[in-house]
Parts: sequence; C-alpha cells; structure tokens
Amino acid sequence: MEIIKSKFRKDILEKRFEGNYTKCAHALEVEVPQLHRFINNDRSKAGAKLLGGFYAYCEKENLNFRDYIFLPTPSTAVYGLTGTE
Repeated sequence: MEIIKSKFRKDILEKRFEGNYTKCAHALEVEVPQLHRFINNDRSKAGAKLLGGFYAYCEKENLNFRDYIFLPTPSTAVYGLTGTE
C-alpha cells in the first residue's frame, strides 16, 4: 500500500495546508522532516506512522482514504509448477 504522492501533494498539502509542511505534519501527527522526506524524495515511502496518521486525518475530514492509496494487485500465480509434480 502506497500513498499517491502527486495527489497527496496537490489535494492535501497544497490545497488544505497551503503548502505548509508544519501544519500538515501536525494534522497527520508525524514529524515535519518525515513528511518533507516523504514528499520530496522519490524513493521514500510512507511508513506505518504516516499511513496511520493520514488514515485518521481522512476519517476526521470525511475524505475517502482509498482515493489517495495505490494498492498493487497481488500475484496469485505460482511460477514453475505445471501440476504434474
């Protein structure tokens, strides 16, 4: 599960907090550097604390959490098995 950064940045950080990392981090109950690193580092992923804080924020503000989340489709195939083993 990953937060879609571009949608988060546009809809949450810019629209709701006018680009203010401190106010946004406070609302999500995370540290400012953690939020800044997540937003500005392409390889940085949201950890449990950020995901949990964002989920709670969405619940409080009546936002659909799923609109901001990417859920990769799990692979259900088993490779290398032909059924004759």
